[in-house]
Amino acid sequence: MEADDDPEKRIRELERGLSDPTPITPSVTPSATPAWKYDPAFTPQPGRSAMRRPILIAVAASVLAPIVVAVVAVVNQFNFSSGGGTSGPISVPQGGALTVGGNQQNQTIACNDGNLTLSANNSAINVTGHCASVQVSGFDTRVNVEKADAIAVSGNGNTIGETECNDGKLTLSAYNNTLTVAGHCDSLTVSSYGNRVQADSIDAIAVGNYGNRLTLTGHCGSVKVSAYDNQLQFDSVDAVDISGYSDTVTYHSGSPKVTKSGYDITLKQG
Repeated sequence: MEADDDPEKRIRELERGLSDPTPITPSVTPSATPAWKYDPAFTPQPGRSAMRRPILIAVAASVLAPIVVAVVAVVNQFNFSSGGGTSGPISVPQGGALTVGGNQQNQTIACNDGNLTLSANNSAINVTGHCASVQVSGFDTRVNVEKADAIAVSGNGNTIGETECNDGKLTLSAYNNTLTVAGHCDSLTVSSYGNRVQADSIDAIAVGNYGNRLTLTGHCGSVKVSAYDNQLQFDSVDAVDISGYSDTVTYHSGSPKVTKSGYDITLKQG
């Protein structure tokens, strides 16, 4: 019998293997990467583009909001502009606003208690009805206004006439304009040069630039002149204050209170 076939010897070898306490440990390479395990408690963080999306939406909203408001305002305010010629009558929305521009216009506009802005050039415009305000910002345009609470001229070389001033306020802030108004006006302010004004009566006049010519066929409450080479003529005036020079004030009747702090001033009754 071979040694390997001895049953008792084989049993003793098996008993030694079971009683040996040393475990057999497989070899592990130190550089090996541990296997990835999924942790169900782990929540992935959002990507950078996802985090930026709400910020971009907020920025876009803040930028677009004023633009939307401005567009709505422009839509609500009717604007008219064309290249020239004559068209039918147009109207300011009741109590609203209208802007008329373009060149060589020939227009009739119903004001409807609204605010009218005329930026047309080399044009002829007839304004009917009552206006809360009329602003003339174009140049070389003839404008006839039936009635307005305020007329402001910021363009040059215009000719403006008003049928009824109706205690209105007049402002000339540009040069070489001609303004003719009927009725009684509350005030006239002239801050530019070379303007011509003819009116019936005005409560208060202020002239702050040179070379202007003013004629009132009626009464003036007070006039203040702070520039030079101006000529003013009144039927009567209550108070005159001149701090400029080379100015001339002529009145037909009355005894105005006079304050003069300039020089080369002519104040005469005639």
